Amino acid sequence: MPASTGPAGDREVSVRFSVVVPTFNRPRQLARCLTALAEQTLPRLLFEVVVVDDGGRQSLQPLIDDFAGRLQIKLLRQPNGGCAAARQFGIDHARGEYLAFTDDDCRPAPDWLAQIEAAVLRDPNCAVAGQTTNASDDDLYAEATQSIVESLVISGRDASGYVRYAPTNNLVFPKAPFFAIGALDRSWRIAGGEDRDLCARWNQAGFRLSYESSVRVASLSSFEFARLPAPALGLRAWRVALLHQRSFFSAVRIAWAISRLLLAPFREHPAGRALAVCGLVLLAQFATAAGLLAQAVRREPVPRKPALTEGSASKRAKSANSAS
Repeated sequence: MPASTGPAGDREVSVRFSVVVPTFNRPRQLARCLTALAEQTLPRLLFEVVVVDDGGRQSLQPLIDDFAGRLQIKLLRQPNGGCAAARQFGIDHARGEYLAFTDDDCRPAPDWLAQIEAAVLRDPNCAVAGQTTNASDDDLYAEATQSIVESLVISGRDASGYVRYAPTNNLVFPKAPFFAIGALDRSWRIAGGEDRDLCARWNQAGFRLSYESSVRVASLSSFEFARLPAPALGLRAWRVALLHQRSFFSAVRIAWAISRLLLAPFREHPAGRALAVCGLVLLAQFATAAGLLAQAVRREPVPRKPALTEGSASKRAKSANSAS
């Protein structure tokens, strides 16, 4: 059973946002994330925090209890199943009209939810992606990780500010359309592919994803060389992108994205540091290619999700909304 804490009066108020945070054996990082959420300028009655312990070694209940007076907070626990399964488990127990995703090693800015609220008021059926910055200034690996992710997001932005992809550490969806497209695919055990798959299906269904630079999250994630052969930095994600978009123009877009990826460090850092970051980015791309090749040998292709027309997506969204 989920453990729910918070003032009794909070439960009678309509929750606008459910912030879902999966976590695994990182209580110190989680404490910093929850501190940042407790400092949000949006009134706490308007949002809840759903923490999902993905089979960690120690109980998180004492930590959750420490925040009971500052947040509407709920702790769920499941056997270890990976980030996608944990996040979806939290979503299944969320009460909010909008689902806001971040990670346990992230610190949302104090106005994170307030900026998200302003964005969804402008376009209630649009998903919202924000800007994620590197909070580990002295960590080249973290800088390379963030450069990869941010370049992938920005390279897909169009003239109206809409993007085709954003990572789930700073991403918001309206609940009804989210369930209409099938929600998260729980089969992604390693982080780095479920967000690609989700965004691809969101776009295929005719929905839009706006990029708001004012929706800010600082990330403390770091690139781990021990995980290079695994799909941690999108090894399966690139494969999903190719499965969803098989055309010459898609290949051109991917080539353009990679060129932006390699040039991005030189726009943000002095030459020496930029070269170091660029080298790590190149190493990650070789790892991506190796991971794709290994999976092509070991696995069957990821099944392609059927595309929804805008009309059918709208009908499913209305059906999901009426059901809730």
